[in-house]
Amino acid sequence: SEIGTTVKLLLASSGGLAAKKRVALGNFLINGITSLLLLFILKPVHLFLTGPIGITDPVIAIVSFQTFINLFGILLFFPFLGVFGKFLEKRFTKEKDETLFIHKVKVSEPELSITALEKETTGFIYLVAQFNLHAFQIDNDLTAEEYLHRNFRKMGITEKYEYIKHVHGEILAYYVQLQTESWQKEDIKRLNRLISSVRNGMYAAKSMKDALLDVELLRNSSNDSKFSFYRATSNKTRLFYEKLLALLTRKNSIPLFNELAAMHKEIVYSYTQELSHFYKQHILQNLSETEISTIINYNRELYTSYKSILLSVKDALLSEKEAEYFDELPGFIR
Repeated sequence: SEIGTTVKLLLASSGGLAAKKRVALGNFLINGITSLLLLFILKPVHLFLTGPIGITDPVIAIVSFQTFINLFGILLFFPFLGVFGKFLEKRFTKEKDETLFIHKVKVSEPELSITALEKETTGFIYLVAQFNLHAFQIDNDLTAEEYLHRNFRKMGITEKYEYIKHVHGEILAYYVQLQTESWQKEDIKRLNRLISSVRNGMYAAKSMKDALLDVELLRNSSNDSKFSFYRATSNKTRLFYEKLLALLTRKNSIPLFNELAAMHKEIVYSYTQELSHFYKQHILQNLSETEISTIINYNRELYTSYKSILLSVKDALLSEKEAEYFDELPGFIR
C-alpha cells in the first residue's frame, strides 16, 4: 500500500515543476526505505501489537500497523532532514526560465529591474487569463508566446495552477530583494503597484481554482437550467478576457482608464442582475439545496475572479492617480 501510493505520486510528478518532483521523490524514498526496513522486523512488530499492546481485532491491528509505519518513518528520517533536503534540491534544480524576465536582471540595476518586473507582471496576467479560460475549456491565442513558458499551454489545469503559484512566489522573492536597494519615491510607488497587480492576479486564479469543481458539475449537468447557466457564463468569460487581454497592448492611458471603468461597471451590474435573474425566473425553486449552494458559490467565485484580474490590469497599466480614482469607483463586489 505504501509503495503503491508513492509510485502513483512519482508518476504524477513526471514533467512537472522541480519542487513537485522533489516532494514525489522524497515521499517515495521515505516510504520505500521505511517499508523495506520493516520487512526485516515484521514478526517482532506483529508480536508487539498483539502482545503487550493487546490488539486482537484484525482491522484495528492493520490500522495500528499503518500508524506504526508512519511514526517509524518520521523518527528514522527526522535527524537527516537537512541532508535529505539538500540531496533532493541537487537532484532536481529549478528551471532557469520559470520566470521569463526578472531572473535575467540583477536587483542592483534599478531601471532594468523595473522594466523586467513590468514585463513579468504582464506575463503573469497572461498566465492567469490562460488558466481561467482553461477552466471553461476555452482555447485562446491572444497571448504573445514571449509571455508564456514553453510548456504552459500543454499543462493540465492543476499543473497550470501550481505553476502560477510558483511564479507568484518567484516574483515576490524578487520584490523582497529589491527592497534592499535605494529607490526614488516614484520608483517605490511603481514597484508597489506592480506587486499589487501580481497579488490581485493570484487572487483571480485562486477564485477560479476554488470554482473548478462547481464548473465541472455544471458543465456535466443533465439539468437544462444548470447547463444553460454554465454555457452563458462560459461565453461571458470568453468575451471578458478577449476584451481585457486586448487592453494589455494599449499605450494611451486615458481611453484605457475609460475602458477599464466600463468593464468594472459591467461586471458589477452583471453580478447583481445574475442573482436577481435567479429569483425572478424561479430557477432556484427547481433545484435542491446543494444545487442552489453550488450555483450561488460558483457565481460569487466567478465574479470575484473577474474583479481581481481587472484590479490586476489596473495596477499594472494605470498611473498612480488613475489607479487611486479607480479604487474609489462605487459598487464593486467585495
